[in-house]
Amino acid sequence: MSTAVREILFGTAAATAIAFIGYLIYFDRRRQTDPEFRKMIRARRLKALENYRNAENSRKTAAMASSMNAAQLDLDDEEPLPRTPAEKEAYFVKQLHKGDELMQKGPAYFPAAAACLFRAVKVHPNPMQIMMMLQQAMPEQVFNMVMELMASELPDEPKITEVDD
Repeated sequence: MSTAVREILFGTAAATAIAFIGYLIYFDRRRQTDPEFRKMIRARRLKALENYRNAENSRKTAAMASSMNAAQLDLDDEEPLPRTPAEKEAYFVKQLHKGDELMQKGPAYFPAAAACLFRAVKVHPNPMQIMMMLQQAMPEQVFNMVMELMASELPDEPKITEVDD
């Protein structure tokens, strides 16, 4: 390479480096002194954080909805509920143990565990007492699934009957 070409390339590289360093100094100085610029940067950062949190929440909601759909499908295939007290007690114990075993396997089995626990609560004579005990003994995610299953079992509109006087 000739000396003239070398000098032109070196001069261009030096000018580019000086311009880049000058821009860095300008940006840093503006960041430190201009309150409006700092507000704009903070607003962008907060908006990005809010978008991230919203995406995370929607992902969690979608995962819970899909797991609840799986649990609902599991409930649709259930056998008829027992009629006698002895059958109900045996069914309750069986579903409770099955739900506990599924919970021990990990989060992937939580929807099935919630379905089993829901069936156990459904046949118990005092479901509210059992729900309070289960709330303390199971993970919050499973308890929320059981509560959603209970809410889905409630009738959409309460039936109000008029009483004749």
